[in-house]
Formats: sequence, C-alpha cells, structure tokens
Amino acid sequence: MGDMVYARFIDQIVRRFARNKGIAYLHSDYFPTLRLRYLKDRRYGVWEVLHWDGWHRVGSYPELDCSTMLERLPWVVDQLRRGFAVDLSVSSLPGRR
Repeated sequence: MGDMVYARFIDQIVRRFARNKGIAYLHSDYFPTLRLRYLKDRRYGVWEVLHWDGWHRVGSYPELDCSTMLERLPWVVDQLRRGFAVDLSVSSLPGRR
C-alpha cells in the first residue's frame, strides 16, 4: 500500500502526483469524504467516497475530471445516504453525451 498525500483536487496536481509511484491516494482537507486512488496505470484512478461502512467506488478518473467529481459530490453523498449504489460516468451526467 502506498502513501497518502493531501492536496487540492485539480487535474494538474493529480497528474503531477501520478509520476510518484509511492503515492497511492490523494485526499483533500476540503473534501474529507473523497479520495482518488491511483491504479497500476497511473494515468487512471478511481474516485472513492467514505460512507458508514467504508470507501465506495463512485467513478473513474480521468473520465470524471476533478471539477466534475466535486460538482457531483453532494449528489453522490445523498445517494449513498439513501442506500443507493452510485457509479458515475460522463454519459450518466445530465446535459452530457
């Protein structure tokens, strides 16, 4: 398991930390229930949201960039509280194709 780094969720920062293979997760003080977990191919990652029983995968990076994920985070948290499984994709977002 790699290290965890606290940083702002901005695509440029995500790409910069992707170069360091010792970092497995990005967290933010502003969004403590959200993290980005890097995959083996570090150009990609998984957005995870903390809920009662642990971390839930809710989308993929870079399909969901940082700004889109942060925009949808309140809705994701609400859906998890209601007991629904959430798996965001760009095609499932309103106004996008």
